[in-house]
Amino acid sequence: MSKGLMSTPLRSGVYDMADDGALADRLRHVGWHVGSVDMRDSRGAVSTIGAELGFPSYYGRNLDALNDCLSDLERPTA
Repeated sequence: MSKGLMSTPLRSGVYDMADDGALADRLRHVGWHVGSVDMRDSRGAVSTIGAELGFPSYYGRNLDALNDCLSDLERPTA
């Protein structure tokens, strides 16, 4: 497992992980917000990321808006 996922300081970023419920539970336990996104549908993925991360209602559901909102995250997110 990559350093930063389970030890402090937690390093926010995008991590490709197998669909492993136990791993998600362990990440939540150490302080991560963990979401799941189906990347086979790019338009749906951008929308789902916003929903999973609780982006504001003005989130534009496009790549520019995704970049802006991801840079505003203040909590460790996987």
